[in-house]
Amino acid sequence: MVIVGACVVGGCSGRASNDDAAPDSRAADAESSTATVATADDDVADVDDTSPAATVGTTAEPEVTEPDAFVPSEIEWTEFNDDVDVATLEVPADYDDPDGERFVLSLARHRALDPDARIGSILVNPGGPGRAGVDFAMYAPEVYDPELLQRFDIVAWDPRGTGASTPTIDCIDDYDPYFTAVDSTPSDDAQRAEVVELARAFADACLERNGDITDQVGTNNSARDIDSIRRALDEETISYFGFSYGSELGATWATLFPASVRAAVLDGGTDPASDSVVAVEQQQRGFEAALATFFERCAADEACAFGHDGDPRAAYLDLLESLDAQPITVDPDR
Repeated sequence: MVIVGACVVGGCSGRASNDDAAPDSRAADAESSTATVATADDDVADVDDTSPAATVGTTAEPEVTEPDAFVPSEIEWTEFNDDVDVATLEVPADYDDPDGERFVLSLARHRALDPDARIGSILVNPGGPGRAGVDFAMYAPEVYDPELLQRFDIVAWDPRGTGASTPTIDCIDDYDPYFTAVDSTPSDDAQRAEVVELARAFADACLERNGDITDQVGTNNSARDIDSIRRALDEETISYFGFSYGSELGATWATLFPASVRAAVLDGGTDPASDSVVAVEQQQRGFEAALATFFERCAADEACAFGHDGDPRAAYLDLLESLDAQPITVDPDR
């Protein structure tokens, strides 16, 4: 197996609860934000590994993990438009009980534009965690380079508990109070207490409405869904492209089922050993680094609309302070 890594700007990372014991190793450190491509053969779209940011090395073949006892059905695709098909796939709510209750995953496939040159499928996940994923297949030309679109089917799904997959995590009916009822940038203990209480109310509502499935929508079960999709597609090995939390999901899948990995791109790696507080801190460092890069480039580019005479950072802070002092109001019946 060949590993190709290229540094990227610190990006968004997410966390999700794990449904069982976590694998020992999943993803790169969040502060380095390393995008990783693991290739199991040479028949792949070209990867530029000549830049100073890239490193190439070899690793020993990992121990093979057997597929779960669950045997997925063959996917029956229905044409959605000239390029995209849609389908559903049933997977176990609990992989330790393969004959028990089911999640029904919503899938979409953007077919390879050059069938004669088709290599296989790329499974894609946008992260979140908790974000639906089928749009990354529906609108694949807006996300992926033409070379990938020519030679791969882009297959996306709404992970269990999200989007059009069922059952779906549904916590509250009205989201407006969670964005307007409190100061999201608290400046004193009273304001901070309001934010904490609102977050607690949201969590309690989630558990009250979804308590029967919250233990089944974690990262490890979702990673097992990836392998179920691979087997339903009848592909011995498969490629994966994950963004943000999707990098942790993909790395978990690659750790659980290493023999099934043809290639994997993990864009915005997270530290799976960190707790939720540390993970958020790492994420904020990534956001801050990306914002600083924007300010630097904007200040050096006269065409940047937010240049503000070479000091976009000061202009941005002034904007935030003015909004904090006088928030923009909206019509609740908009």
